[in-house]
Amino acid sequence: MKIRLPKLQWVPSASASGARALLVSACDPEHRDRQDGTRGSILRDLDEALAKRSLDAVRFWTTWFDRVLGGTDPRDAAGLVTGEKSDRITVLIAEWWSEWEAAADVLNQQLALRAGPIKTQWDTYGAGIFRHVEKAVWAGSPPDDWWPERIQIVLVHPQRGGGGDVTPRGDSIWFEAMLTDSDPRIPEVLRLAWLTLRVSIRLHLSGRSDALTLHRGWDLASVSLIRRAALDIGLLQEVTAGQLMNFWEFGDAKQAIALETWDGREDDGRPMPIQIARLTKEISSP
Repeated sequence: MKIRLPKLQWVPSASASGARALLVSACDPEHRDRQDGTRGSILRDLDEALAKRSLDAVRFWTTWFDRVLGGTDPRDAAGLVTGEKSDRITVLIAEWWSEWEAAADVLNQQLALRAGPIKTQWDTYGAGIFRHVEKAVWAGSPPDDWWPERIQIVLVHPQRGGGGDVTPRGDSIWFEAMLTDSDPRIPEVLRLAWLTLRVSIRLHLSGRSDALTLHRGWDLASVSLIRRAALDIGLLQEVTAGQLMNFWEFGDAKQAIALETWDGREDDGRPMPIQIARLTKEISSP
């Protein structure tokens, strides 16, 4: 049976790339040490400006990045986070941003080329992965609203050797466009399939009164569902659900233990949604 995959819309984004670069450089000491000259000076001044405002740096930059992904101009996003339309932080971000704006056309062209490998992997393996997911969750007959018609993939230049997440809006993904897999054991197409599944789950559960509670279990179970599908089609060998969570920088140690315990249980024949409800209950308990 032919599977109806979501149509992925690939969108190279110099703007999101610049935001990702600033977020990582501001929060990751290893990346910060690579910044010298004007960029290094801007980062130091930003640290000082945030400290004067008694703002938590990681929280500020994460919230700011989310705003930019939502379509807000990076300079305006700073004001929305701090509550000040024009301050030292906004000025410094504008200085950082001028370099990315000047190179936007070139960066977008590079991203369009860098997207080639992941597009090829998706065309090759996407349907096979999701066919296994459909079989596991819905016995091969998913509800009509299980897969969305289309999902936007916002492509950014790599900063961490692979990365991505569902955007705060919940219906799109940002994704580092890698030319090769940073870990040969874990193809990047699995990260993309996992994020795409998470978008599908989020949209499927939206509107339900218990969506927030259900989403916790389904979001975690998505790692296991992709892992099992990848094992079945030979894209993974001996990689645990916990290792995938660590590689994809998702969840915490307690959740990883809970998922590996759940993942290791033999199928008891109950429908997958009921099994996932059990996982939700386990991770929600104190």
